[in-house]
Formats: sequence, C-alpha cells, structure tokens
Amino acid sequence: MRTIARLRAELASYFAQRFPLRSQGVAISSTFVCSYALYGRIGGWPLLDRAELPGLLSFFFVILTVRLVDDLVNLPIDYPGQDQRVRGSALGLGLAAAVATVVALNATRPVALVLGLSVATLLSFTGFVVKRFITERPLVIAPLVEAGPALALLHSYFYWRSGHAALPPLAILSTVGLFWTYYEIWNFARRLSAAALPYELTQDRLRVLLVTLLALAVGFTVSVARAAHLSTWFVVYSALLAAGFAVWMLLPSAVAAPEARPPAYDAAPRLAAGTPLEWRPVRDRDALPSTGLILVAALQVAVAVELIWPFVVS
Repeated sequence: MRTIARLRAELASYFAQRFPLRSQGVAISSTFVCSYALYGRIGGWPLLDRAELPGLLSFFFVILTVRLVDDLVNLPIDYPGQDQRVRGSALGLGLAAAVATVVALNATRPVALVLGLSVATLLSFTGFVVKRFITERPLVIAPLVEAGPALALLHSYFYWRSGHAALPPLAILSTVGLFWTYYEIWNFARRLSAAALPYELTQDRLRVLLVTLLALAVGFTVSVARAAHLSTWFVVYSALLAAGFAVWMLLPSAVAAPEARPPAYDAAPRLAAGTPLEWRPVRDRDALPSTGLILVAALQVAVAVELIWPFVVS
C-alpha cells in the first residue's frame, strides 16, 4: 500500500509540474472542441453534440499517452545518474491507466480505438526498439515520433465520424494538419532557449523548421477555411498571427539568458526522505513551456469566434 501511495504521489507531482491542467490541459481540450466543431461545420451537422464530452476525454488521454511514453523513453536522458525505478514505475502506472481509459471510452468505436492505441504503440516501438536497437538517425526517428500527435488528432475525427457521415479526405487532412502544425510549433518553440535541442538541430535550423511549420499552418488554414466556409478575415488573422510569431523568434528575448536557467536537479535527498520528486528533465531544464501556447490559444479563440458568430448575428 505504501508503494501504491508513493506512486500516486509521484503521478500527482508529475501532472502538476509536467502536465499542468490549467494550461496544457485547457489547450488540449480546446483543440478537441475546435476540431470537433469544425467537422460539424464542414459536414453540415450541429457543431457539438452529446458525444463531445466522452470524445474530449478520449482525446485528452490519447494525448496524455504521447507525453507519458515520451518521458518514459527519455528517462535516462532526462535524469542521468539517478535511480529510475520510482519515476519509471509512476509513469508506467499512469500510462497503463491512460490506455485503459482510452479502451473503455472507445469500446464501441473500433476505428477510433485502433487509432487511439496506435499512438502509444508507435511511440513505444520507436523509443524502445527502433531508437535503441536499429538507428538513432533523426531522419528516421523524427517522422515516427511526430506522427504520434497526428494520429491522436485523426483519432478525434474518427470519434466524431462514429456518429456522422464521412467528410471529404482533403477536409480531414486540412483540419488534422492545422492543429498538428500548431502542436508542433508549441513543441519546438518552447525549446528555443534550450541548450540541448532535439534531433541534433541547431538554433538556426530550429528557426527554419518553425518558419516552415508556420507556413504549413497558413496553408492548412486556407484549406480549412474553404472546406468550412470560414471568412476571409480568419485567413488574414491566421496569416498575421504566423508572421508575428516568426518575427518574435528573431528577437533576443526569444532565448533565455544562460544565467536565468535553473541548476541541475539532485533527486537523492527526496528519494531518501520518501517525498515526491521534482520532475525537472535535463531536456526541458532551460525550456520555456508557455512559448507557443499563446499562439495556440490565439488560433483557438479565432476558430471559436468564427464558428459562434453566425449564431450571434442571426
């Protein structure tokens, strides 16, 4: 019982520090609601319905598996020289609970269930098999890892599809692509200040990647606007949003000063005392978690206004 209580305490600490509901949780929930409503707009159905809440929970837990598997795979990198058993057990328990929840919520939706489970399966296979025993080349690992969030977003479509008629493939691709690019922008932009960059990127290459993602986001915005019959102002607003973020990336303030970065974390005293650990990975020790979330929130507000406005003026 003490072991279970310890693991529960570690999970609570993990969520508070690595997966805060008031920021990332809200962003994930809003992403599902916006995409779900867009599918309804494109298909001529009501924007939201009674299946939205379980679908939101399913999407949330699928995205959670993305984060949990990523942190499990990178435990030796994030916490070098530390005993990984407590952290690994806590993350494994959380992953098992998240997968069980996805199964329960999609028991009557076979396609959505397969897609939901494929996220954890793909990322686990990539991290524990491909990366460790086959190759660590970024050109191989990056597409596999970054496909995880795309599959999670596709899962949300098939959850919607289980109660509605199919949509045109281009509309699905555009909607999934739009929210996937914004997810990736957040994922990479928060590392603009990091000393250790993913996939052997340099700061200059990271900026090029982010500009490419911003351009993709604008392209997907145009396609979604056409499919959902959104206004021209939405496209202009999204383009200006992307341009503004690209300009911000060139400013010195986009990178934290080295002296502002917190020191490395020693887990030994907390392990000895039996108190919850601090989840401060080496990869994210000097990252800016909120960077990119503002951009995501700005897009979501625009989508919400665009979808709600016709009901306000009618």
